[in-house]
Amino acid sequence: MQEINFLEEEFLEIIDFNLNVDRAEYDQYVKGLKAHFTQPISQETIMIIEEIQQALKEQQEISQKLLLSYGSWSCGNASLSLSWVC
Repeated sequence: MQEINFLEEEFLEIIDFNLNVDRAEYDQYVKGLKAHFTQPISQETIMIIEEIQQALKEQQEISQKLLLSYGSWSCGNASLSLSWVC
């Protein structure tokens, strides 16, 4: 967070604390944002999202099977403890 604050301060000094935006430039960005968020999602993008969701579901199922068979897994600290089942 300190680095972000430092970079923000450096940026403001470089632009001499001038935060004014020309009305035409502002309107251009607003128009671009509106166009971006009103575009329909393409069928290709929907298919990619569905493939990712399916892959995540399969990965969760495999992880659950491994967890039941071999031990425990903690994603938070990336730790893994295994105990062999005979």
